[in-house]
Amino acid sequence: MLECRGQGRPSVSALRSWGAPALAFVLRLLFVPTAEANNLECIGGDCHGPGYAVYRSSEPGPQEWKAVCGTWKTDFVVLDDDSWQKRDRVYKRQCPNGTVVYAKSQSVAANLDTDFLAFFDQVIARARSEGRKVLLHCRLGTHRTGRLAAYYGLKFEGWALARALEDFDEHVALVVRLFAFTKNNRVRCQIRGIAVFVQNPSASQPRDAADCMVVTSAVAPRDPALAEAEKRIRSE
Repeated sequence: MLECRGQGRPSVSALRSWGAPALAFVLRLLFVPTAEANNLECIGGDCHGPGYAVYRSSEPGPQEWKAVCGTWKTDFVVLDDDSWQKRDRVYKRQCPNGTVVYAKSQSVAANLDTDFLAFFDQVIARARSEGRKVLLHCRLGTHRTGRLAAYYGLKFEGWALARALEDFDEHVALVVRLFAFTKNNRVRCQIRGIAVFVQNPSASQPRDAADCMVVTSAVAPRDPALAEAEKRIRSE
């Protein structure tokens, strides 16, 4: 409560005591998305027990480790780093039963492709059959994570397009809404393309297509990061 002196003005000490919480509130309003703290959300499976579940988040912290790590196995799909070996070592310190199955710094300037989605399907199929947890994330847990979470929800959880778009919007912080308008619209467009692909996989487009559709990788050189990731889950 503000301490007032003179003609209703708050004292300097009162302003100082009030200012820090107020600043924290404003920063949280601007930078933290409207969904759960740190963008952590369980989007499928057994969200409260040791069984199969899929989560999305920003860079993992204490809340994420607590949610996804335990006596079970956990697979990490990292969308903002090319150094999978370093990530795997770091993550194992927090999550001894965890494995970084994929690490690549994706860009939303490029549409998702059929090879990557086929690999992701393998990750989900294995997690379901073995009762694993899966955490997919990028730095902020917004754009790269958002479109892959939309794919998961549309294909594996029966989401409608409206729900996929709403889920994406809920994880966009206010400052990102204001200053990444073009990027936000780009991902929303890609989510619409993903929905078309889920309904009709033959609707994928050549890699040089200018729209938001999922692209086919049939004639493209094999992505070394993806080839390594596929080898990793086969050998584990």
